[in-house]
Amino acid sequence: AASDVYKRQNYLRLEYFRQLAAENPKSNVKELMFACGFTSRATFYRNFSEKYGVSPSKFIENQRVEQ
Repeated sequence: AASDVYKRQNYLRLEYFRQLAAENPKSNVKELMFACGFTSRATFYRNFSEKYGVSPSKFIENQRVEQ
């Protein structure tokens, strides 16, 4: 179904964001979000936060601390 394709695509984009953020912890959320194919900041933040329980900004901040 179309919604399954959308969910899968969204999942892959979110995972790609996490990968890019881990590899580029000095990058900002907006440039990584667009690099992953998201066009709506609100949608991206909502989806990321629901999936991982932390905001994208906090995730990047945590990556900086770990490196």
